[in-house]
Amino acid sequence: MLNSNIVTARLQRSIVDIEGTADRNTINKFVSFLPAADSLALREYIDQHEPGVEMTVPFTCKSCDHFEEVTMPMGATFFWPNSRR
Repeated sequence: MLNSNIVTARLQRSIVDIEGTADRNTINKFVSFLPAADSLALREYIDQHEPGVEMTVPFTCKSCDHFEEVTMPMGATFFWPNSRR
């Protein structure tokens, strides 16, 4: 039950307009009665088109020229690279 509430809440927050209607009650009711297959298709579309931060970076080894995409390290030193601990 909790997962369906999360899915419903996400769609209710993501949808800002339905055929020219921005009324939150109309949108919330629409989402509540949205068929599961349509909900899934809409969530997949949102996931593919939602802006975000790309957390991978290209890396080439200077010694052997091996190339791969690696996850960008995100820690305190990313924001404060010269800080001493």
